[in-house]
Amino acid sequence: MDILKQIREQKQNPKQKKLYAGMEGKILMFYGSNNLGKTFQACSFDPNKTLVLATENGVNAISLGIAPVLIEDAGEFRRIVLQLVDRKNRKELLESITYVVIDSVDRITALFETYVIKKYNSDNFSKPDFVPITHISDIPYGGGYSEVNRTVSELMNSLTMAGYCVIFIDHDETNEKYKDKNTGEEYSYTFPRNTSSKSGSIFRDLPDWVFYLTAGGFDERGVEKPSSAYCVRRKHVFARSRYPESAPFIEVFSADNVKKLVKDAVEKRAEKIGAVVVDSFYDTIEIKTTEQIKAEKEAERKETVEKITA
Repeated sequence: MDILKQIREQKQNPKQKKLYAGMEGKILMFYGSNNLGKTFQACSFDPNKTLVLATENGVNAISLGIAPVLIEDAGEFRRIVLQLVDRKNRKELLESITYVVIDSVDRITALFETYVIKKYNSDNFSKPDFVPITHISDIPYGGGYSEVNRTVSELMNSLTMAGYCVIFIDHDETNEKYKDKNTGEEYSYTFPRNTSSKSGSIFRDLPDWVFYLTAGGFDERGVEKPSSAYCVRRKHVFARSRYPESAPFIEVFSADNVKKLVKDAVEKRAEKIGAVVVDSFYDTIEIKTTEQIKAEKEAERKETVEKITA
């Protein structure tokens, strides 16, 4: 890509900013304790176009058009992600898959830590006096953590830029003695599990929305009410949205209500910045095949040669 050429073309033919209010391309996280409907609602946007990458057995009661993939090790997870982002097949995949659900992400880092430990032991087994390690921290100079962070970050960045709506499912954890960096105040603070490390933080930092689910309690008949969800940060709870116009809370957490919240937030943002809301995700981004990219590079190469030889 010739950046200067693109800038010149944009100056000559300025285009109005486009925003898409649908779910394609959005990155979400649902987290909270068990039995709040995280996985069920993540699979309810469109069950026929949802692919679940399951690191735990939590989809048995959910009917899906695409069979879930059970992720038992880091190698399997990496192979699946590389298939999903492969440019040769991406357009065809995006016609069949809109939602990619990773359930749950707090296991992904653990799987890659296990992989790095095994690889380190294998690579160093023949060295004199080598003692096999059992924990990622045993790898000198933080090399194990760096390897896990690099690999997980590369895979997640590729997946979240491929055009799918990616949904991370996570559990919660609470630091009862969290210290506020700004005020120094100490209080309890709840956040997505295993996202304090560099390799885990990618799952907390990438989403457009992080929803913290809470139990709805019971009505006067003793019947359990639906879960609710925080959509922006509170003092004691991590939640967030990249859209300042987002509603802060969902009274009844459901796939339909998440869709409505996303649509409303995007439309309000578009109005504020003078953008137009488009009906198709492909009006805002072009998914190129490998052949198209090769053709563009070849055209750029020929143009460069012509300039040099002119």
